[in-house]
Amino acid sequence: MDNSATTLADLRNRNVPGDGKFDQSSLPSNVEIQAGRVDFLNMTSAPAGFDETTLLRQYLGRNHQFRRGLGPYANVQRRAIIDDAFGYFSGEAFAASGYRNAIGFFGRTAGQVDAVYARLGIHFDLSHGESFYNPWLRDVVKDLVARGIARESDGAICVFSDGSVPEKEDPFLIKDENGWKPAPALVQKADGAANYTTTDLATLDYRSREISPDEIICVTDGRQQLHFRQLFAIWRRWQPRVQAKLSHVWFGSVLGEDGKPFKTRSGDTVKLADLLDEAVDRAAKVIAEKNPDMPEAERTEIAKIIGLGAVKYADLLPNRQGDYVFSWEKMLSFQGNTAPYLQNAYVRIRAIFRKAGIDHSEFRTPNSAFALSEPAEFNLVKKLAQFGEVLPSILDDHRPNLLCNYLFELANAYHSFYEACPVLKAGEPARSSRLTLSGTTARVLAKGLELLGIGVPERM
Repeated sequence: MDNSATTLADLRNRNVPGDGKFDQSSLPSNVEIQAGRVDFLNMTSAPAGFDETTLLRQYLGRNHQFRRGLGPYANVQRRAIIDDAFGYFSGEAFAASGYRNAIGFFGRTAGQVDAVYARLGIHFDLSHGESFYNPWLRDVVKDLVARGIARESDGAICVFSDGSVPEKEDPFLIKDENGWKPAPALVQKADGAANYTTTDLATLDYRSREISPDEIICVTDGRQQLHFRQLFAIWRRWQPRVQAKLSHVWFGSVLGEDGKPFKTRSGDTVKLADLLDEAVDRAAKVIAEKNPDMPEAERTEIAKIIGLGAVKYADLLPNRQGDYVFSWEKMLSFQGNTAPYLQNAYVRIRAIFRKAGIDHSEFRTPNSAFALSEPAEFNLVKKLAQFGEVLPSILDDHRPNLLCNYLFELANAYHSFYEACPVLKAGEPARSSRLTLSGTTARVLAKGLELLGIGVPERM
C-alpha cells in the first residue's frame, strides 16, 4: 500500500501481497485508511461505537481475506495481533511504520518464541494459528443452530443448558441468592463476530477430522476453567460420536518469595528467555565452585543442562493446580527435591562404573547370580519396581509432579543403599548384584528425567 490517501471504494477488492484481498464492507462509509491508519473523514468525532483502535482491531483481527494476504504471517493468532501490534504500532506510530513493519514484527516475534521453545527442547509437529480456522466459523454456528444446540438471544447466538446433568454440575447455570440462573456460552456475538468458543469448536472439529486423536489436551491457567467446561459440553452435544478424550490441564501461578506474582525488581513481568539465561549463568557459577579445573567448554555445556533442567523441574514439581514460590536458591540446590540433586545422583553412579571400567548401560547380572542380603538393597529394589506403576498414574491425570516425587524418593533410596552397601569393594556375588542395582537406578533416573524434558550430564 502506498502513502497516498485511498478511499474505501478504491480499497474494496484491491489486491495486496499474496493471494488476499481487502474486504472493508463492514466499516463506516466515511472512513479511509492511509498507510495502516484509520482516518475519520469530515467528522469532528468517530462514528458511534467506533474509534481508531476499534476499527484497526476489526481490520487486522477479523478480516480473513486481508490476513491471507500476509503470507506466512497469516496464521499469527488474533490475540497476538491485537495485543502485540497495538502495543508497538498504535496511532501515529502504526501509521508511520506501515503494516509491512508490523508484519516484520510478527515474524520476528514468532522467531523469538520458536528460539525459546528450541532451548527447552520443545518442537511442534503441527502448528496452526487461530485465523487458520476462520473459514469454518460460520458453518460451526449454523450447524449448532440447525441441530437445536444454539439459539438466538438478544441478537447473539448462545448455547444454554439442556438439563441433561445435575444443576451443580451444569456449566451453563450459575447460582445466586435467588437460585439457579442461565449462564449461556456465546458462539456468535450480536454484531456477527465469532469468539474464542467458536474458534475452539472449529479447532476441535478440524483436529478430530484430520488427526483423529485419542486425546485432546488444552493447557491454560485456572481462570479458563468455565470456558473449557462449556466448550467440552457443547462439543459432546454437537459431535457425540467422536470418542476422543477431552482434557483441560490447568495450572496455578508462579509467585515471588514475597508471595506476590513473580516479577523483576522493576515490577515488570519476567521474560522466559532472560530467566533461562540467568539459570544457566547461575548454574555455571555453582559448577565452577565445585569443579574449578573443569574446561570452560565442558562447564558451559553442563551449565545448560543443569540450569534449564532446574527451571523445568521447579515448574513441574508442585501440584500443577496450586501456586508455587520461585526461588533461585532452592531451584539450583544440590540438596532436596531438585533437578540438580537428581542429576548429581546419576553422575555419582556413572562415576562408580567409570572407576570400575564398566559401561553401566551394558552391565547385567544373570538372575541366577543375583543376591540380596541388606535391607537397603531390598528397599531399593522395591522402589525401582514402582517405576512401571507410577507412569500410568502420571498420564491418567496429567500430573508430572508424581514422577518428580518418585524420582526424588528413588534417589534417596539409592543414597541410603550406597551408604550401607559397598559396591566395588564387595565380594561376589554381592558386587555384581550391587552394580546391577546401581546401573538400573541410573537408567531409571535418566529415563524419568527425560520424560520430564530434562537431560543428565556425565559429570558435574
